[in-house]
Amino acid sequence: MNSNITEALLLSIKLSCIAALLLTITALPVAYYFSSKPGRWHVIPEFFFSLPLVFPPVILGFYLLLLFSPHGVVGKLYGLLFHDSLSFSFNGILFAAYVYGFPHMYRQSQAVFSNLDSRYTDLAKVLGKGDFRIFFTVILPQTGISLMCSVLFCFAHILGAFGVIVMVGGSIPGETKVASIMLFELVETFQYNDAFFFSLIMAGISLSIMIISGLLKKLAAPKETGEA
Repeated sequence: MNSNITEALLLSIKLSCIAALLLTITALPVAYYFSSKPGRWHVIPEFFFSLPLVFPPVILGFYLLLLFSPHGVVGKLYGLLFHDSLSFSFNGILFAAYVYGFPHMYRQSQAVFSNLDSRYTDLAKVLGKGDFRIFFTVILPQTGISLMCSVLFCFAHILGAFGVIVMVGGSIPGETKVASIMLFELVETFQYNDAFFFSLIMAGISLSIMIISGLLKKLAAPKETGEA
């Protein structure tokens, strides 16, 4: 396989892994909080959480580019702290991938938490357990498999991102040229054989994630049946 293709694929996997990890750390607690403590004011933050879903990826990428540029609010702050440019850099596309993936991770996780049997959490509260302990000893054992599937789908979602990434990062080899951009350039330069081979690899990764998620859900099914 062409070394440039390998480099782009590895960069995409690196980007997706880091973004999925950051989303797991941040989006899961936010989703749990909003699902466990419903309130009328929640419509305001949830509106902003959903904006990346409403905007086309290219438009979202353009707005993020304005924010990440040296004259933008985020870009200027980043430059003051790290003395580097956020736009057209790996950290820039990482932030963009995070924003792009947050609503997907949030909504899937919130759906999982909303379907929890509240009897277990209520019993844990009666026994005097705090929210932090309840989350790790009661919530996660019930939702671990479903949340893992959400993380896998989020990984696959970011792996195939194109519009938001190309707007923020351009196409810098080894820095911002991810798999989707590489595939586009292969087609644009009429390298159809390489493009077809590369697309098979990307499709294979996506299908593998679907198969793994299906197997994980099957493993969880007997446990859920037994609890019911």
